Amino acid sequence: MNAAVAHNVERVIVLSTDKSVHPINAMGMSKALMEKCMISKARMQNEGETIFCATRYGNAMASRDSLIPLFVSQLKKTNR
Repeated sequence: MNAAVAHNVERVIVLSTDKSVHPINAMGMSKALMEKCMISKARMQNEGETIFCATRYGNAMASRDSLIPLFVSQLKKTNR
């Protein structure tokens, strides 16, 4: 992130996964830490400087903390 700012990169997109939500192992914890570092860096930026944003996707259908079971449940309720 510091290198992106130093080289006037316009935008940095951080990719994360659902495992950063409630991390239970080193992989999830490193993803959560990366997200927190990005948020901190984004808040320190002034207007017109590098834009930092994050996106979080699900690793696998119906994995821990997956949104798919929630979506299925909501669909079942609305289709009654």
